[in-house]
Amino acid sequence: MLLGYYGYGNAGDEAVLYAIARSLAGQGHRLGVLTASQEQTEALLSPLKVKTFSRFSPSVLRGLLWCDLLLLGGGSLLQDVTGPNSLRYYLGLLKLAKFLGKPYAFFAQGLGPFTRKGSKAKVGESAKGARLLSVRDGQSRQLLRELGAGPVELVADPVWALPADQLAAEAPLREPYILFALRPWQGKEERLCGALEKLRRESRLPFVFAAMQPQCDLPLARRLAAELGGEVAAASDLPALLGYFAQAQLVCAMRLHALIFAALLQRPAVAISYDPKVDALVEELGLAGADLEAPDLEAAVSQATAARPEQVRELKARAASGLEGLAQLGRKLDGES
Repeated sequence: MLLGYYGYGNAGDEAVLYAIARSLAGQGHRLGVLTASQEQTEALLSPLKVKTFSRFSPSVLRGLLWCDLLLLGGGSLLQDVTGPNSLRYYLGLLKLAKFLGKPYAFFAQGLGPFTRKGSKAKVGESAKGARLLSVRDGQSRQLLRELGAGPVELVADPVWALPADQLAAEAPLREPYILFALRPWQGKEERLCGALEKLRRESRLPFVFAAMQPQCDLPLARRLAAELGGEVAAASDLPALLGYFAQAQLVCAMRLHALIFAALLQRPAVAISYDPKVDALVEELGLAGADLEAPDLEAAVSQATAARPEQVRELKARAASGLEGLAQLGRKLDGES
């Protein structure tokens, strides 16, 4: 049973789900998904024929009784910076799985940030009960070690295992453009407006604004397109969205998975830092960066390059290794049942 921020239309999390499900289903495992939208998830994974369960109804219990393993799969699920309820939800489901005698695993997790007293300790206690612990970055591994959990495997975000160039559809735009993947963040995104206006005056390339999570990002994308001139990338599915990235001259993004898409498709990129997970990726890939607190996009764009090929290869290998580790755990559980 796959548990994550699934069914909310966030392209990054949907790509995580697709990568995990594609790998495990390809090795013969039966899959279920706890999702906010069964319809969306079934459409995304239609070739794989997975079972879906609503994450907000009694079907959660039915799903846990159905499965052999609850997989906390990918992303920054264990954090409290967006509020306390998200962390309570995920840790609560892990407790329920334990009560029902169902093993659970952490997969490719990025832990934190934690801002509330007791959050780290609660995550540490849950981690100690996991059948498998894997994280996507060194800081998360160090945190779990400090909390007394282990052993902890360093893998990579499963999206690195996707053949993005094969999945990408052809974008409807023919001329070169700069693709922006921005998001609201505590009102600080307003500091980008002046930097974008300056870049607009200096750049000859048109702007395209992608909404990685339409419910959250689309109002900002539409507003910037109207104020600065440009288009909004209307992507109805993952291949369509990847097509916009594949044909961009440059990607300028706050969203983590937008930067991963750019790296997989060998597009030059500028990362706008708003979260430690973005900072970690900038350092790992050698990307040009701009600080959301005082963004100098013109300088960052002048230094933009594609991600270092050797680092992309390493991350793809770590992602593949992590997915194979999941498949091995599944086979081990089959032997135990």
